[in-house]
Amino acid sequence: MKSLMLAAALTATAMVTHGELFAFYPITANDTNGYAQSTGESQLYMDVTSVGIGQVSLVFTNAGPEESVISSIYFDFAPELGLSLEALNNGTGVEFQMGPVKPGNLPAGQGLDNAFFSDLGVTAGNPKTRKGINPYEGLELVMNYDDSYDLLSALGNEALRVGLHVQDFAGGYSESFINAR
Repeated sequence: MKSLMLAAALTATAMVTHGELFAFYPITANDTNGYAQSTGESQLYMDVTSVGIGQVSLVFTNAGPEESVISSIYFDFAPELGLSLEALNNGTGVEFQMGPVKPGNLPAGQGLDNAFFSDLGVTAGNPKTRKGINPYEGLELVMNYDDSYDLLSALGNEALRVGLHVQDFAGGYSESFINAR
């Protein structure tokens, strides 16, 4: 199924040429009042910008001001996309590292209709609530991909999905989010 979706993303000029901002939507409801989910929807973002042929910058930000910490970032993608991590640039106060990410898959991701299976991940060092992406902080990941594919289309048609595990919401809740199309 992913291969069919990825084929639809194939274009002759497959380069992201400008920044595109993606929000995230919740896939869990640990906070039954919905406060954590709405906080995440309003302040978690990914800015996608080309930095060269077959290379893209993904800047993850927690716009704040509400309590929350992005502790792990997961990528689920069709193998043909060939996504790999080139560089990890931590913002002030942030200490992420390349896997192994624990848990190995986005919490609650396998329970989705289109199950999320992590192919690549990065995680904050311990303690995650201090070294993750807190309000007003950010992280840049420079990623390589097969430039015969349009990365923005892949994000839109689920050939590439990005998941966030976010902890330390008010009340101590954690939630999982996936990029909005």
